[in-house]
Amino acid sequence: GSGSTGNNFLDARPGMVEGVVYEDSNGNGTQDAGEPGIPGVAVLVTDSAGVTYTLTTDANGQYSQTVPAGSTDIEIDETTLPAGLTQTEGTNPTTVSVPSGGSASDVDGYQPPVGLVEGVVYEDSNGNGQQDAGEPGIPGVAVLVTDSAGVTYTLTTDANGQYSQTV
Repeated sequence: GSGSTGNNFLDARPGMVEGVVYEDSNGNGTQDAGEPGIPGVAVLVTDSAGVTYTLTTDANGQYSQTVPAGSTDIEIDETTLPAGLTQTEGTNPTTVSVPSGGSASDVDGYQPPVGLVEGVVYEDSNGNGQQDAGEPGIPGVAVLVTDSAGVTYTLTTDANGQYSQTV
């Protein structure tokens, strides 16, 4: 028999935060076909209530967690990534807004370390397949190097017959 005023009722349902951590083989900042997820990466998710969950990416580099609606922080523990990776997609940490009853996602791409292709073109005077003392490099030779992403570089040997390209 009594009334109540000044009440605010909010129907906030939990939401879901989900994401993927993947190997961006070609470094273009997009997960292309054939670029695998990175398993076993620790992901810290701090929800709008301040609760932190430590997740681990599955075999496909994916993770998910039910959280209260609101601002949620996601941080990749980069010490659990394979050595030498460089982030190409996403930010770390990042903040997403999880809607009531909905989901928010985060995508983080990491490129493996680049390599170096180097060599020398030389005159093999004695035909033994190795550059011996006195066998000079040949300058001005065009060398084509194709990397794992299919990008071809046209190089020219220097005065000592040497060439190099970061791939």
